Amino acid sequence: MNKQILSGFLLLGAMGFFACSSYDHPDSNTLITAWSQEAISSSNTVNTTSSSAMTSSTLPASSATVSSEIMSSSSQATPIPESSIAASSAVASSSLAPSSSATMSSSSFIMTGTINNQNCAFISADSTLTCSEQVYRTIPINGQIWMAENLNVGKQINGASSSASQSDNSTIEKFCYSDDVSLCDKPAGGLYQWAEAMGLSYDCNFHACASAISTGNHQGICPNGWHMPKIADWNSLYALTGAWHIGQLLAITGGLYSSWDSKADNSLQLSIWPTGHRVTPAQYLGLGTYTWFPTPDGETGALFMTDYSIWVGTSTVDMMSGGNSKTSAESVRCIKD
Repeated sequence: MNKQILSGFLLLGAMGFFACSSYDHPDSNTLITAWSQEAISSSNTVNTTSSSAMTSSTLPASSATVSSEIMSSSSQATPIPESSIAASSAVASSSLAPSSSATMSSSSFIMTGTINNQNCAFISADSTLTCSEQVYRTIPINGQIWMAENLNVGKQINGASSSASQSDNSTIEKFCYSDDVSLCDKPAGGLYQWAEAMGLSYDCNFHACASAISTGNHQGICPNGWHMPKIADWNSLYALTGAWHIGQLLAITGGLYSSWDSKADNSLQLSIWPTGHRVTPAQYLGLGTYTWFPTPDGETGALFMTDYSIWVGTSTVDMMSGGNSKTSAESVRCIKD
């Protein structure tokens, strides 16, 4: 094997490790360790995915068991471990970056994209938020008012091409799962790459743009008076029960996806929908099995982000945090300022 080929394999391995190896417990107000509560309670062995084992820097005091199988299969979709998604997305992200990105400094590109300047009407008596594209239900949880449906704003673009991206900084763009516009309708919503969701330039999918994120509430593409949930907001939901099974209390029911519906009860009425996501190059994954939400303060370097997932576990619907490429297109919820 010549040196160039060997160097390439070492580079890919390093990128995959970077994307997937740092997970902490929410008690430290950082990331939730990516393991399944069912595995903690039922197994004393360590399970690893076929491509990469997820590692943990912190374990619960009650158990030393870790499961790195973060997704379960369903009849609607066959998701792959996020460790594989993050590693492959990193390679694809590099190929989609602007040609000059390798030599650009942090001050040589524009961070500003397009935000949602709508003044939507919030009616507390009806728990609704009326915007031009649709009327969203809202729900008070833990002292905050959350949108109880995914955001669905912007111009749909076709995601079938491997080169498709939300790169028009003059308008908000969205993907619809499998490019089916009906899958952007209520309550599933659009799928947005990290920079798009944050209202930043497309270049920010390939550069560290933490300086462009508001230290307080970050609006992103949420309407005026609303903002993107941060890591602490998702962790506050986890803290309501202190268990992975909080996902069961947040997940919508309705009979559309049997494996999801049979394990959800939506008692907190946040109505999380298993929308899946789009990863590069041009793969839609996970409909009916899981969903991901980006965070504004979760940028990890130039190419990756911390995001939160609600997903079908062994016996219930669980919640966890993880890491994906910033070009992964995910669902968006908003919180009232």
